[in-house]
Amino acid sequence: MRCLRTIAHIKWQEHVPNTAVFKRCCINGMEALLQMSQLRWCGHVIRMDNSRIPKQTFYGQLHHGSRRPGGQHKRYKDRLKDTLKQCEITPSDLESLARDRTTWRTTCRNAVQSFEEKRVDHLVAKRQLLMTEPPLPGTFRCSTCGRMCQSRIGLFSQNRTHRS
Repeated sequence: MRCLRTIAHIKWQEHVPNTAVFKRCCINGMEALLQMSQLRWCGHVIRMDNSRIPKQTFYGQLHHGSRRPGGQHKRYKDRLKDTLKQCEITPSDLESLARDRTTWRTTCRNAVQSFEEKRVDHLVAKRQLLMTEPPLPGTFRCSTCGRMCQSRIGLFSQNRTHRS
């Protein structure tokens, strides 16, 4: 984010939210980029020959063995299921969609784009809610930007950033 802000000539004193920085730079967030690459790799593995090691590993299951007690480490398949759920792709349709490369690419692009739009809308709504809710007792709101400060001296310091 610091590099993006530097490239876009956005100073940290301006208090520009990350969603606005992404919009100004015309790029998606890191989570969307990771989801896109994960879905593309999954489609690639599904289209592979059955004799290829990545496909055997992807579809393979252990016949015996136990997992250690406590919270389990998430596997690639677990993360993929989460990504499919977030992108609203049903796991039962995964193989049929991934068989055709062009269909899979457009499906992935549209699903990740809709996920990113929902995520940004949620963050904007969350920020608006924070800006509109009444201040708690003992907190002070900046009249220029609406930022909440914990003390009067903090509000004074916040107001000084608007002068420059």
